[in-house]
Amino acid sequence: HTAGALRLDDANLAHPAVAQRVRAEKVLALRAPVPKGELAPALAKEADALARQAGAPQRVVVFCDTRDDAVKVAVQLEKLQKGTPVELFVGGRRVHERQKLEDWLQRHGFLAGSPSPEKTAFLVCTSAAEVGVDLDADHAVADVVAWERMVQRLGRVNRRGNVAAQVVLVPLEGKERAPELREASLALVGA
Repeated sequence: HTAGALRLDDANLAHPAVAQRVRAEKVLALRAPVPKGELAPALAKEADALARQAGAPQRVVVFCDTRDDAVKVAVQLEKLQKGTPVELFVGGRRVHERQKLEDWLQRHGFLAGSPSPEKTAFLVCTSAAEVGVDLDADHAVADVVAWERMVQRLGRVNRRGNVAAQVVLVPLEGKERAPELREASLALVGA
């Protein structure tokens, strides 16, 4: 039921800030499925490639379905991008840890509205970053999850419409992920 739903009308869409956000460019690339054991290295490799292709500092977010994969991706990125800031954003943090993370996100330009980063940085996340925080990354790499979660993830990329964002999806092989992969992939390409 959509009665009373908030909608953008023509006057809203004509506002420059709204138009910039609604038309924010996000180019999607769907990679071939990988086996579970190769997912974390594949995600790290894709994030590394996104950061290396740009001339200016980049904010790259990597979304992982599991904490274990997130930790592995962070370790891989630290090896591939020596000296480049890499931060984990996973659930279960104490108050002082949340404040420390917020400071890191602000300093490296991941909080929407914060200054552009002075150097490239990577934020490796689980579902903890899909809702409840106003993240804004230049590019993203992610495994494939249910469509509702993919929408949240995509909303954390080029949130302000300031860049030509690239989003790389790396699905898992196997039948257990096939329905989610099919649903998300078809919805993303508009089929």
